[in-house]
This record gives sequence, C-alpha cells and structure tokens, in this order.
Amino acid sequence: MNLLPKFLSDPKNRKSAIILFSVGLLLIAAGLIYGINNNLPGIGICYAGIVVLMLAFVRHWQSAKRYLSLFIISLISFPVFAILHNLFDGLALIAKENAILFEVLNFLSALWFILAVLVSPPGVAIGLAGSLFYYIKNREITEV
Repeated sequence: MNLLPKFLSDPKNRKSAIILFSVGLLLIAAGLIYGINNNLPGIGICYAGIVVLMLAFVRHWQSAKRYLSLFIISLISFPVFAILHNLFDGLALIAKENAILFEVLNFLSALWFILAVLVSPPGVAIGLAGSLFYYIKNREITEV
C-alpha cells in the first residue's frame, strides 16, 4: 500500500514535483526579499512562485473535471477568505485591550488576506486553463 500522494508516488512525477516545489519556494522567497509592499515586480515574482508551487501539486491531473473543481473552489474561496479577513480584522479592533488575543486575531486576519489575494487568483487561473486545455484535448481524442 502506497501512502504517498499520487504526485509523489511515481518516480518521474516525484522528481518534477520536487523541482517545481523548490522553484516555487525560491520564487516566493525572491519576491519577499525583493519586497511586495507596493512593489509590482515583487508581487509578480510571488504570484509566479505560487503558480509554480500549485503546479507541483496538480500537474499530474489529466482530467478537465479536476481542474474545473480547482477553478470553482478558488473562485468561491476568494470572497470567503476576504470576509474572514474582515471579520478577524474587526475582532482584533474590538480586542485591542487584550494584547495576546489582539496579536492572534491580527495574524489570522493577515493569513486570510494572503490566502484571498495571493492564493485564490492563481488557483482560478490554473483551474480555468487546465480545465479548458483538458476539455479541448479530450474532446479532440473522442472526435478522431
């Protein structure tokens, strides 16, 4: 019984997944070092890193349905994460007298913001591109 996820179970997939994962982390680190505070190149490098990181996990998918699921989940997650960010930001303002609770709520607010702004959009793009690609590819195979 193989306990590894599918993208790591096959040696060929494992090698490419590890390479993509490493490149993604390096791009994210480079973007953070370059700076993402009102800095378009740094933000772009971080987005590229997140896209490459996501591709490390989903590149073995061969189904338009899986990519469509990623598209829908990422599309729905953006407003959900944005609402959670605002909720925790508001709770942090209410709890500003309690220093520990304030910091925890600020951390959670920042986490949901990062997920909404940096993770959801690349998921939408990869999901849409992958679902269209495999829909067209599988449709051409069945028509031939």
